[in-house]
Amino acid sequence: MPKHPHELASATSLVLLQPLLAALNAADTAILKPASSLPMPCFHVASMYTLLCATPINSLPVFRAAMISAAALNKVDVVVVKHGLAPEVLDDVTIDVVTGRTRSVQMLWDLGRYRAVNGSSWLVPPAGGAGPSVRIDAAGLTLVAEPPYADLDERGDGLARAARETVLAMRRLRSPR
Repeated sequence: MPKHPHELASATSLVLLQPLLAALNAADTAILKPASSLPMPCFHVASMYTLLCATPINSLPVFRAAMISAAALNKVDVVVVKHGLAPEVLDDVTIDVVTGRTRSVQMLWDLGRYRAVNGSSWLVPPAGGAGPSVRIDAAGLTLVAEPPYADLDERGDGLARAARETVLAMRRLRSPR
């Protein structure tokens, strides 16, 4: 029987949360216990009023109601990374975000992780999708009306950079030491 909440989490989920935690420069992070109806692992970044969670369940919107509830009740932003069992190889990695720190809760579904040429980290709407992008940095999550790219080619390049990071991280996880 696991003694600590992180023992219930998949290594894949933990690896996929690392770039987001790094972009946030999250030093005051605590892993939540599996009682919040959100997927495990789920990290609470207290200074930024943000919850970062991950799940291999990527085809069903099973955590959306819990995300909305957590965001509204706790006045936090909630991020869930949905990755499947083979992230960026067989399964797309998409990210759901519910912002709860503002007056009204905003829901952004199926965003893609985007890495800009300058190294900044973003979440962008699906191809052909309208809506804001989310900048992720040491200030937290920031909704931005304009995307971080000028055209679809630049969008594809940024998504490919982020996907490459994911594939390399997964190879390091699975390679024998």
